[in-house]
Amino acid sequence: MQCNICELDKPRLHCTQCTQVNLWNLRTSYLFTATERDAASDRVQEHLETEPTHMVNVARKERLLENIRKLRDEKVKIMERNAETRLRIEARKRELNERRRRFEEHRELARKQGTIKGELENETRRLLEKYQSMVRPLAEARSFLCREAAGLYTLRVKHRRSGKVEYLIGGIPIPNLLHDLNGKAHGVPSINTSLASLSHLLMLVSHYLGIKLTYDINLPGKGNPYPSIQGVHHARHITIRQLYLEKPLSELAVENAAAHTKFVEAISMLAMNIAELCHSQGQEINEVEQACNVGHNMWKLLAARDSTALTNPAFGRASNATTVVNLKTAQGRAATTKPNFGYKMIVEKIRYTLQGETIVADWDIISDQEADPDDMVKPPTSKPDAQDGGETSDVPPSTATSTPRRRLSSFDRWTRVRSRNG
Repeated sequence: MQCNICELDKPRLHCTQCTQVNLWNLRTSYLFTATERDAASDRVQEHLETEPTHMVNVARKERLLENIRKLRDEKVKIMERNAETRLRIEARKRELNERRRRFEEHRELARKQGTIKGELENETRRLLEKYQSMVRPLAEARSFLCREAAGLYTLRVKHRRSGKVEYLIGGIPIPNLLHDLNGKAHGVPSINTSLASLSHLLMLVSHYLGIKLTYDINLPGKGNPYPSIQGVHHARHITIRQLYLEKPLSELAVENAAAHTKFVEAISMLAMNIAELCHSQGQEINEVEQACNVGHNMWKLLAARDSTALTNPAFGRASNATTVVNLKTAQGRAATTKPNFGYKMIVEKIRYTLQGETIVADWDIISDQEADPDDMVKPPTSKPDAQDGGETSDVPPSTATSTPRRRLSSFDRWTRVRSRNG
């Protein structure tokens, strides 16, 4: 208000300007209301002109109901999917919990295994150190037991004035399997006794050393008065051979060839056992002839002054009864060697030697006075082949060396006597 009169608190307005100012707000509100009214009237008119009111409401209602049904179906599907998802989530949670539990168990087990492994390694190290400290005393004890067993059996060597060397066990000569089986110096009782004592000594030594023999030896017992030896031959069948002779080999070869062959196989198995035993303790035997000299091999291994049991530091260390140098392991096989010949080579060598000695024994020197043309056979002209079992020549080598040289008469010669072979 610009007049002093109107500024007073009067119920009426007296000037034009004051009246305009007071009415301006009401006029403005009226204009805005009228404008909104016109706009609403225009929209209603436009809607009424476009489509009928009833049809529009029905169609719209159907569309809305259809949309509502679709939304409800979608809601049901979403709820089902949510339920399945929740089930999968629960299953995954359970699986994760189970896996977490197993992982914790495995981790705990790994910790326990590490602890147990450490304890086992420490215990193994302690036992190995203890074993290493016991290896030498154990080997010395085995050597002592083996030498004592050889001493109890009085295994020794005897040098005769003739220059021949004999190996005795219990005072009985041990025959050389190539040269002494048909000799007169080694009778049947002597051969049987020496083989029995040698088999028993071999069993004791193999037991003390913890060696598994390739061919098992059966000592005399109830129902078995003589020692025997067995092995796997002929298509993996176990064969048992007696280490016993009932009569001389020369007679046995003629009367019972099968028994002769079995005895040769038995002594060959025994020789192979001794050769392998010597090899396992560091005493090498590389020739079949050397393996057949069983007395020398056992004497050299146990009873000689420079025997393997005394001079070889490895004696008694390798065996089948220890874990460090076990003959069945790669380390044990690398530490020891085996003979470069087999059991069959020994059998063939002994068989051919015995055949040659049997053929040579059929020949003798006959003088003019002793000669009887009916008892003589014309001697062969070729030399014998011990391996082929052929006939002997005019001068058999074994007999020629044992017979004193003398001047033969016109009829004196090496002559085969029929009566000696029957």
